[in-house]
Amino acid sequence: MAFDEITSRLNEVQCKKLIFLDACFSGGAKASVADINKAIRQLNAQGEGVTTFSSSSNEEYSYEDVKWQNGAFTFSIKEGLHDGKSDQDGNGIITIGELYDYVSGRVPKIVQDVKGQEQHPNMPLTNLLKNTTIYVVPKQ
Repeated sequence: MAFDEITSRLNEVQCKKLIFLDACFSGGAKASVADINKAIRQLNAQGEGVTTFSSSSNEEYSYEDVKWQNGAFTFSIKEGLHDGKSDQDGNGIITIGELYDYVSGRVPKIVQDVKGQEQHPNMPLTNLLKNTTIYVVPKQ
């Protein structure tokens, strides 16, 4: 899908948008690192309500492993939401800030432990976004 089509469709939706990007600059993308970083900046500049949560910083790989059955980033998001591990205050509600804190701490640890490499998720986090509910933990 072309980048212009993505931004056009996002602009049609009148709500907050959180875009998860689990890819590295060399993960088969058909663009240069600079082009990918430019596209992420453009997504973030779409105005209020659009934020990207990237699996790695500008110059890092995003690692996958059979142990995770995903990339480390997606694995950590699933773990943080479904298993409720990112619910810092134990109220059964996970905010974007709680998920970000969990994932940004968990990914570097598991990537270092399994791959011996560095990976640091990143997201521009405003106070409004930080306190936005993203998930309700299922009761067990």
